[in-house]
Amino acid sequence: MTRIILTGGHLTPAVATVEELLKKVKKNEIYFIGRKRSMEGDRALSQEFRTISSSGIKFYPLITGRVMRTFSGYSITSFIKIFVGFFHSFFLIVTIRPKVVCSFGGYVGFWPSFWAWVFRIPVVIHEQTLEPGLANKIVGKWATRVTVAFPETIRYFPKRKTRAIGNPIRSEIYLKTPKNAALAKFLQNSSTNKLIYITGGSQGSHEINKTFKSILSKLLSKYFVIHQTGNSSLHPDFALFSKFQDKLDQRLARKYFPVTFIDSADIGAVLDQADLVVGRSGANTVWELAFLNKRAIFVPLPFSASGEQEKNARWFEKFGEAKVILQSNLSPYVLFQAIEEMCEAGNAPKYETQDLPRNAAGDLATIILNKQKNG
Repeated sequence: MTRIILTGGHLTPAVATVEELLKKVKKNEIYFIGRKRSMEGDRALSQEFRTISSSGIKFYPLITGRVMRTFSGYSITSFIKIFVGFFHSFFLIVTIRPKVVCSFGGYVGFWPSFWAWVFRIPVVIHEQTLEPGLANKIVGKWATRVTVAFPETIRYFPKRKTRAIGNPIRSEIYLKTPKNAALAKFLQNSSTNKLIYITGGSQGSHEINKTFKSILSKLLSKYFVIHQTGNSSLHPDFALFSKFQDKLDQRLARKYFPVTFIDSADIGAVLDQADLVVGRSGANTVWELAFLNKRAIFVPLPFSASGEQEKNARWFEKFGEAKVILQSNLSPYVLFQAIEEMCEAGNAPKYETQDLPRNAAGDLATIILNKQKNG
C-alpha cells in the first residue's frame, strides 16, 4: 500500500498537490502532518487542519516549535517544543511507516523530514520562494529530490537533484461561481463597481487590519470591499469589523463583506472579480495573482525568513502592476493613496506569464509517486 506523508507550513501548494495525487491514489494512502493551531499561543484552529481534515485526508497534529524572530511570552515555550517535535516526529514516522515524505518547508516539516532521512525513506521538498527558508536549506542537503518554483533558487541546492517546476496552483482559483450564497449575492451586487479584496493570508494580518480600519469608511464611499480578517483568538478582528459594519450607514454596510477566511471553493470567484488585492506577499499569493493578471498592493511580512516576502513582492513588481509598502512605512494615508492610485489606473494589467511553469502540482505529484516506488 502506498503511504505518502505531506508536511510543512505552506498549505496552498500542498492542497494543489493532494488534488493531483488523488487522481492516482486513494485518500487513505495520503497523510498530512501539520499544525493544529494557527500560531503559538493562539487557540484558533489552523486553516491547514480545517482544510485537510474536511477533505478526508488523515491529519496528524505535530507538537513542535521554532526559534521565534521576535521575543514574546511564547518564545521560550516555542523553543522547548522544538525538542518535543524531535520525539513526536519520530513517533509519527514509525507509526505511519511512509514510503515517501514530501515537505513544503517551514519548521513543521523539518523533523518529519529528518526522521524519514534517518530511516532511509525518500524525502522530496518543494521550495516556493526565491530564497529558501532555513528549514528547506538544511533538509535540501539530505533530501532525495528538491523542487523549486524559480530557476534562480536552484543555486541554493545541489544542482544534480534540483529541478525548477513552478508553484503548485490549486484548481479552485479558476472557479468563477462561489458556493457561499451570501458571498455570491455580494459579488453580484458589486459586479458593476470596483472591488477591493483585503487579505492577510490564512491567518489574517492584524497589522494590515489596524491600518485598514482607519480608512474603511472612506473606501466604501467609492468601492466594494471583501475583507478576510483571519480568525486569531489573540486578535479577534472579525468580531471587531463585524461590529464596525453594524454601525455603518446601510448604504455603506452593503458594500462591505468581512469574513474570517475565504473557502477554497469561493476564492476563484473573489479573485476573478477583484480589481485590486491588498495583502501579504507569500510566494503562492504572488504566483497566483500573476497568473490571474491582478493588480496588487503588497505589505511584506517584515520578519519572514531572509526577507522572502519582500523578495517575492519585488519579483511581482517587475510586471509594473504592483506596489510594495514596507510595514515600517505603512500608514492609513499611505495605504489609501496607494489603493486610489491602483484602482484608478485604467485597464486590467497583462503580465508576461507565458514562460512560468503551469503544471507544478502534476509534476510534483509524479515525482512523489516515482520516489515512493523507486526510492
